[in-house]
Amino acid sequence: MCFGTCPEFTLTVNKDRKAVFTAIKYNWDRQTHSKEFKGTYNTILKNDSFEEIVQLLNYINFPVLKDHYAVDWTDDQTCTLTVTYNNGKVKTIEDYGLIGTYGLNKLYNLLSRLRFNQDWK
Repeated sequence: MCFGTCPEFTLTVNKDRKAVFTAIKYNWDRQTHSKEFKGTYNTILKNDSFEEIVQLLNYINFPVLKDHYAVDWTDDQTCTLTVTYNNGKVKTIEDYGLIGTYGLNKLYNLLSRLRFNQDWK
């Protein structure tokens, strides 16, 4: 559990590139820190962003990854990643500390950056 200012949000990305970003708290624009996103936003992801996520998921072979990862310290973020693939198979990974594997860490960074590099409405 994070006791500080860890961003809290949900992000849903569908295979048609439609995405929903729900900003709960601490979702500050890292470039300017002048705007905190709160509320629910929708967009269609840029094609290159979507393809980068899909390619990385395939590269890291997410179905064979563990279901749980955790660092051995306290006061850090938790990510729950759920991927639906192959006509309804579901893989959920819970990662306390967000560094379960190098590939997952890269994926979390890509997903986190989507909050600020897409045209949310």
